[in-house]
Amino acid sequence: MSTSVARGLLNLRKLEIEDCHSMEEVITEEQQQGEGVMTLFPLLEELNLTKLSKLGHFFVTEHALKFPFLREVEIYDCPEMKTFIQQKYVSTPSFESVNSDDEMKVDDLNKAMFNSKVSCPNLEKLYIRNCGKLRNLMSPSVARGLLNLRRLEIEDCHSMEEVITEAEQQGEGIMTLFPLLEELHLLTLPKLGHFFLTEHALKFPFLKQVVISGCPEMKTFVQQKSVSTPSFESVNSDDEVKVDDLNKAMFKYKVSCPNLEKLYIRNCGKLRNLMSPSVARGLLNLRRLEIEDCHSMEEVITEAEQQGEGIMTLFPLLEELHLLTLPKLGHFFLTEHALKFPFLQQVVISGCPEMTTFVQQKSVSTPSFESVNNDDEVKVDDLNKAMFNYKVSCPNLEKLYILNCGKLRNLMSQSVANGLLNLRDLTIEDCQSIEKVITEEEQQGEGIMTLFPLLEELKLRRLFSLGHFFLTEHALQIPFLREVMIYDCPEMKTFVQQGISVSTPSLRNVNHEYVEKVDLNKWTQQMFTSQVCVV
Repeated sequence: MSTSVARGLLNLRKLEIEDCHSMEEVITEEQQQGEGVMTLFPLLEELNLTKLSKLGHFFVTEHALKFPFLREVEIYDCPEMKTFIQQKYVSTPSFESVNSDDEMKVDDLNKAMFNSKVSCPNLEKLYIRNCGKLRNLMSPSVARGLLNLRRLEIEDCHSMEEVITEAEQQGEGIMTLFPLLEELHLLTLPKLGHFFLTEHALKFPFLKQVVISGCPEMKTFVQQKSVSTPSFESVNSDDEVKVDDLNKAMFKYKVSCPNLEKLYIRNCGKLRNLMSPSVARGLLNLRRLEIEDCHSMEEVITEAEQQGEGIMTLFPLLEELHLLTLPKLGHFFLTEHALKFPFLQQVVISGCPEMTTFVQQKSVSTPSFESVNNDDEVKVDDLNKAMFNYKVSCPNLEKLYILNCGKLRNLMSQSVANGLLNLRDLTIEDCQSIEKVITEEEQQGEGIMTLFPLLEELKLRRLFSLGHFFLTEHALQIPFLREVMIYDCPEMKTFVQQGISVSTPSLRNVNHEYVEKVDLNKWTQQMFTSQVCVV
């Protein structure tokens, strides 16, 4: 349509254009535009531009444009589109000038999809997909004006290098970006290096879900070029913090997302560390954390230089943790602290061949949840020989799955096992080096031990070095265990020590066969004595 027609559509609420393969622009340029701010489609709420293979822009104009009620924008499969409003002059006013208009070049205005000449104050949802030439999404001034944006999704834009373009004169301080943003998805952006290059510390006060997937060049979320701005929690004095240190993790202490609930990181090939301890401590509402296919990741939380002593509650509301296909991951966190995850219910660790311990201890001077020996007598090597040691507490853990962890030798210490009062499902598969599930501790005492009082399912598969589940002098009781599967464990001669009874009054299914009133230790011994091999 022409500009004059567009100005006459005072009641247009939804505009959708799809599969028009010759369309080059939506609104045609008129020679005598005049100057000033133009309100276009004053009641427009939804704009969808889909599969327009030749579309270069929405409108070429000298005006600054305002879409006062626009709530949702979706631009999908428009490979030639680099900017929404193509500016040919800079003589018209902008909504927020980054520099003086006289100093601003047309090239600078047109290098982002949305620049300072565009205002969408009520935009709530913005989806950008399959825009092959798009390098940057918006300028900082546009981002600051999107006070109502709740969902931002960018996918399959193979030229995108950053989401928000760098502002030349930033000033200092803490910037609240997208104050109502709840969901952020960055998907299959092979050239994306960072979300924003800035000197600011950034706050996303209502951000609940972040998904970053298929961004192989992305090593940090906010790229810091200076450390002169305040942080939310200084690790050291800002003067002592190097830019390299700030940029070595995806999220560091210059970024605050206090309401983040779900964080998914996938296919970020150069990412080595996810976040600093100060960021982790600030994620008070995080409920699900999933990291997958990040082939350079070495640790999830970076080591803090000045840790102090004591017990740290990490992610106090975290319920699910998935660490999947991380071939270089050595541990979750290197720390001196004892760690508590009070609401953690499910842990899945799969495809982490270098991971032998969940929390790597470098000192034993901090308190533990249950001391096995005097701390002075416990060696760091002893603490780090199991995936979970007594410096880690997960009192509400219900499901634990460990798969394809090639160097893992022991799963947990006895004190950790004693603390897993709510564990219902334990699965260990394809861990070639595991020798025992629970490591024994020297001072056991005597009597009957109730192990995993709520455990219902136990699966041990393809554990070629497993000798036994637990080497103990106690008689064991696992009262609610209903189903057991033990496959391809050729070194396992007994479930526990020979001659020790294992009471499982609820057990009804062993390797898919009905059983009743069976001693699990005797059953295991008989299975291997009779050379029964189940594949």
